[in-house]
Amino acid sequence: MENTKTKGSEELIDLTKLTFEEQAYCDEFSAVYRRYADKIPDDEWSRLSEIRKGLNVDLQKSRKIIKAVEFDSFKNKYLAQNSQMQLSRNITKVTEKDIVSKHDDLKEQRNCQISELQAKKKQLEEYLQEQEKLEAPKNVEDPGALNFFKILISYAIGAWFIWYLDWFWIGVAVMVIETLIVFGHISSIGEYEQYVKAEKEYTSTKERLKNGIPQLQVETDILQTVISENLYSEINGGCAIPIPKASINESTWDNLSGKLDELVRLYSEYKNVSDDENVKRDKAMRFFDAKLQFFYDVSVRCEAGTSVFREFDTQLKNAIASKNVYLLRKDPEESSLLQAKEYSFASKLEGFKASANRMDISRLMNQYNAVKDMDTSGFLGFANVDKLARKTENLQKVYAPIKDEYDRLRRLSNDINYYLTYARTVAYRNIYLGVELLNYICDNAGGKSLMTQKDTVITNKAMVVGSVSGDALHMDSMENVANTLNGLLTDTLEDKQLRKFVMNNPKMAAGAAALAVVGGFLNERIDKINNNNEMQKQLITSIGQMVDGFNSGKAGMLRAVEVIKALSKANIGFLAIYAPLRDKFFIEGCTVATMRDLQNLAKATQEYKHISDTKL
Repeated sequence: MENTKTKGSEELIDLTKLTFEEQAYCDEFSAVYRRYADKIPDDEWSRLSEIRKGLNVDLQKSRKIIKAVEFDSFKNKYLAQNSQMQLSRNITKVTEKDIVSKHDDLKEQRNCQISELQAKKKQLEEYLQEQEKLEAPKNVEDPGALNFFKILISYAIGAWFIWYLDWFWIGVAVMVIETLIVFGHISSIGEYEQYVKAEKEYTSTKERLKNGIPQLQVETDILQTVISENLYSEINGGCAIPIPKASINESTWDNLSGKLDELVRLYSEYKNVSDDENVKRDKAMRFFDAKLQFFYDVSVRCEAGTSVFREFDTQLKNAIASKNVYLLRKDPEESSLLQAKEYSFASKLEGFKASANRMDISRLMNQYNAVKDMDTSGFLGFANVDKLARKTENLQKVYAPIKDEYDRLRRLSNDINYYLTYARTVAYRNIYLGVELLNYICDNAGGKSLMTQKDTVITNKAMVVGSVSGDALHMDSMENVANTLNGLLTDTLEDKQLRKFVMNNPKMAAGAAALAVVGGFLNERIDKINNNNEMQKQLITSIGQMVDGFNSGKAGMLRAVEVIKALSKANIGFLAIYAPLRDKFFIEGCTVATMRDLQNLAKATQEYKHISDTKL
């Protein structure tokens, strides 16, 4: 059995950012840990080892996964026992109405929490270093107490040799030897007492570290979460910028805090500006531009991921270099999209769909069933070792093409996932732009009436991130249009299954783990009949998981292709409505809009809500 014990100094891994193979291993270990806790039997460790090797997850990464699962379990128990540490009691809700008044206090609180976090992390590091160096004292046997009766007898014999038998040197030798034995015994007693003392200190230190390290890890984790959540509350709730929580962490706190300071300053200037319309419009534009640049640089970057963000990064750099944030309100392919009515990758989607439809393992499963049912009986009904060996060889021949098909499915899933992420990110950006435009119109129209006399403008909506139910859109007033778009911004496309369905498809992961189990069995030479029989049982279970995972993954990818198409259509439809209104207000400086314009803008986002309800 391989050594899978984790060291305390190893950094915790984020279980939400695992690869497909790592996720499969994590799922298997989590199931075992839920059953056995910290008393996992050796045969389960051996099975997990085979799965790890089959999934090609390196030993170091598996240790981190194990440690993270154990940490989550400890954290849940700790929070259950320490209710004051619950996040709900430590998060401050911030809205657009109080962001300016609360910002300085929250910033000071954040700095204090960061100092506390650094102190706890320093203590944790000291504990971890102490744990690394901690060694059990070398065992010393208890020599027992001095036997004074034996000592007296020895000295009496020595004296008897000297005085009565006149064997002087023999008597002296006896007494000297006994003295040396006594001193040696006294020394052994001293060593044993030192060992007992060291053992107590070792046990005490070990127990202190055993309890202290996980507690400090949990406390630092909670502090990090509280700091990040409060920063999120200011950015998302106070400044109305959608931001993935994954983008807020210890390495980004300083950068985000600096950007937040600038946003709050601009918002304060914008809201406290004089009644001069030109000055107010200029301040508004500065604030909205700063928000949009933040949205691209932080939110879109995190949402898209490194690979897909390259599509947006050039646009961001050009806007910064030219000091023209308006470029971020245009799609780089806007002209061609409005003319062609489809994305350049549309033909690839049809290819992906055709490839997925051609994938079929039913023929291979028929071969497997034929091999599985092979007769292995021999003389007098006993199993024939040679027949068992041939059956194992045939199973191996069937396993290889099944694995190849699974690998093809995996590669196709990566391609589909790229375009799904791209289409989602464009939708994410578009909904933000729709909300931005609506809020800009609302706030800068002020008390002016719309072209339809009965319509009114709800002012002070520039910072609102509202919520909306999943039923029909309400567009009978400006406020409902605003809430509809804002609700879509916060609720649409937050579906984790939609976002990560390919990489985290649980049935596909289980199937991959089953493949690893089968591969581990077949790569070994099975000599014993009972081992062969156990292998057959495991194969039946594993093959079933493989088929289920393959079919589930294939169906998910076919649905994903349709979601990409729907998102693409919605993106182009939104652009057709948004672009003229954008130019009307941001370029021409118009401050009057019809309710029909705004209703059309809201309707253009309706498809996003429908698509976000799609389950993959």
